[in-house]
Amino acid sequence: MNRIEKTEVVQDLSGRIKRASAVILAEYRGLTVAQMTSLRKAVRQSEGEFHVIKNTLAKKAFQAGDFGSFAEQFRGPMAIAIALGDPVLLAKAISRQAAELEPLKIKSGFFAGKVISIKEVEVLSSLPSREELYAKLLGTLMAPVTNFVRVLNALPTQVVRAIKEIEKTKGG
Repeated sequence: MNRIEKTEVVQDLSGRIKRASAVILAEYRGLTVAQMTSLRKAVRQSEGEFHVIKNTLAKKAFQAGDFGSFAEQFRGPMAIAIALGDPVLLAKAISRQAAELEPLKIKSGFFAGKVISIKEVEVLSSLPSREELYAKLLGTLMAPVTNFVRVLNALPTQVVRAIKEIEKTKGG
């Protein structure tokens, strides 16, 4: 790879990182080609990207994107998972794959402007997804309206029942 190609790789990765909602680093040493393919597919399905890039180029990309503190995390063979959508989906996918594929090890992450540890990546993966949170919020917002409609429907029903009871007691 010549200098121009390296510069293009760094600029491309730097642009992707700036658009990312989260980044997770994982050590991939020991994975087979089939396992890497499965991992890439899982990451793609979770609205993310999975890249294996030389550490020197990755460090430059992170430093160019003002993520210099994260650039220090690159030691040994590392792969970069980038969340383009919901960061929880990516964290869940990577955590699931790390549990299934023994050689895959999560090393750290970058979320909300700071470097996060392995434990924090696990916490992120245990959170509900954005869609689940929206559904819960909608349910919470709709509960008072639903209860109000039930009360309004109950009033005429109770009046009709009362009239029927009066009719029964008076004999028709």
